[in-house]
Amino acid sequence: MRIFRIIISIILLFSITFTIFLGFKKIGEGAKSKENKQKEVIVGWQIDGFEGGVGSRRNFLMSVSREYEKINPNYLFMINQYSISEANERLKKGVSPDFISFSSGVDVFNQKKFSTKYYSIGGQIGENTYAVPWCRGGYVLIFLKDELKKSNIDKLIISSKEYNLPYLAFLEEGLTATEYIGYEPKNAYQNFLLKGGVFLGTQRDIVRLDNLGKEYNFRALTRFNDLYQYISITSDDEGKISAINGFVNLLLSEKIQNKLTQIKMFSCVVDLEYDSPALNEMQKIQDFGTISVFTPRHDYLQINEQLRAIKGDNSDEYLKIKNLIVYP
Repeated sequence: MRIFRIIISIILLFSITFTIFLGFKKIGEGAKSKENKQKEVIVGWQIDGFEGGVGSRRNFLMSVSREYEKINPNYLFMINQYSISEANERLKKGVSPDFISFSSGVDVFNQKKFSTKYYSIGGQIGENTYAVPWCRGGYVLIFLKDELKKSNIDKLIISSKEYNLPYLAFLEEGLTATEYIGYEPKNAYQNFLLKGGVFLGTQRDIVRLDNLGKEYNFRALTRFNDLYQYISITSDDEGKISAINGFVNLLLSEKIQNKLTQIKMFSCVVDLEYDSPALNEMQKIQDFGTISVFTPRHDYLQINEQLRAIKGDNSDEYLKIKNLIVYP
């Protein structure tokens, strides 16, 4: 009988030890595995089609996604950065994210209709919204001497990227130039500092001049703007579509939009305040005419080529391009 009790005690001790050292481990692994399975990964792309103010738009989106994940722990956001050419190449091969942050020049397809109160005429197809701008830039004339007093400029230095339309923004103001000289953004800024004259730049050039402590005059362009950073949903998964709609509503909330000052960009939702008079003036301007962000990149290239050959805003060629502009 005594031996039987000893055997029973040994069996019980073994069972307890097994439960503590192995059973708990298995339970923990099971809980961890269940947690991992519940995490739905949402992949986004950030494409910079025009210069920002400062910092990274991708990092800004990542910070917003972290806030969203705190509220919705079942989702994990991954946001990759691509150039326009890289994004178009992937899209051509059938590689698509769940959502995409982009501007003109990206041939986005399979975009889903938004269920949001926010909209922009440049992101609509018919009455439906398929792309919403979460931040924007703007065009501005910069000059180092006296105010601009005439409608014709002798020589205009233009900061121009492949899929932006600064020429159109300039002509829409009713202005003309005898000579247009276009450069890539950084080269345009450097040429302006070296040679002076009148410079058609963006918010990025204002930030550069402010950081340099350089005195300058400016005139913000008010009639046309295509420097919008849009976001579109491209997922086919209903759960992800719902989550991305929630993420976009957070991104466009007043709380988050007020943080755009961190990257020196402008909001389409709130009125931001800057220390810079030029940035403040550019933020206040709303209701620009624009061109649909879904305009094929090939068409954008053709428009840019035609605009470079146009000398004024009364030509037939210009009127054809003007018909592409949509207004709020």
